[in-house]
Amino acid sequence: MDESAFHERVDDLLMAIEDAIEDSGADIDYETAGGILTLRFADGSQIIVNRQTPVRQVWVATRSGGFHFDYDETRDAWLREGDGAEFFAALSAWCSEQAGDPGAGMSEALLPAVEIGPETADASVIWLHGLGADGHDFAPIVAELQLPATLAVRFVLPHAPQRPVTINNGYVMPAWYDIRGMDFTTTEDAEGIEHSRGQIEALIARERQRGVSPERLVLAGFSQGGAIALHTGLRHPERLAGILALSTYLPLADRLPAEAHPANADTPIFMAHGLHDPVVPLTLAETSRQRLETLGYRIEWHTYPMEHSVCPEEITDIRAWLLRVLG
Repeated sequence: MDESAFHERVDDLLMAIEDAIEDSGADIDYETAGGILTLRFADGSQIIVNRQTPVRQVWVATRSGGFHFDYDETRDAWLREGDGAEFFAALSAWCSEQAGDPGAGMSEALLPAVEIGPETADASVIWLHGLGADGHDFAPIVAELQLPATLAVRFVLPHAPQRPVTINNGYVMPAWYDIRGMDFTTTEDAEGIEHSRGQIEALIARERQRGVSPERLVLAGFSQGGAIALHTGLRHPERLAGILALSTYLPLADRLPAEAHPANADTPIFMAHGLHDPVVPLTLAETSRQRLETLGYRIEWHTYPMEHSVCPEEITDIRAWLLRVLG
């Protein structure tokens, strides 16, 4: 990109940071001077966001070190050099660390969520609901899984943002991204999918701050939520314990070979689908599974005599899989 476009994108980024701080209500002071944004925390520490024009990078100085970010045109996002972490997910984690509060990140990246499980957990499951639902939708299943208390698993069930959904005549509802037609893969909402990915990355970062490493974390989801679990998990720069994708499909499939991170090349993936699903066709799920297997991913595949839902037999199989990947 030329110099003018670079400065415009950085200016937009700095304004988005300021807006996110204001919206979050976090106890963070900030000041922009000479094109440099400084965040100040109660303990006197700072985070400095600066631009390095000759190399077209954003540089962030934190208490834990300095980091460079490059702008990715195809994903319309600033990504950290080395591991590809999205800017707001990384910044939210740094803010939480320097504020001394795991929940002190910015609302731009941190979603509200239902949480079930011990205050001090050894493992976490981030479980994403489907279109039009919320984090409470899958809360009853946590008890039905009957995981042993000794496993010390915390379930985090976030609420998707409210947004207009084209296929539902523009009605505003909880959605991880827009759905523009019955053929889910023809006109995909890449921007919405990427934004939700950044929000889930922020939740992963918060679990790390709370003592749960990524290799002890499962990304799970149903329908739209399962699509985001697959999209995020396969691109995450650290190995996860597993990915649980129920009644769903692989979004932005053509981009995966170029964007997949090798850290999760052998991560266990549980995929399940109803034989009579009228919402997400079984053929679409099977095509997604085949594409993943062609790329070398290990898929544990299940089908059940049900529609777009979850059944007791499926819950039994999920329990067994979770005990294997987290046990």
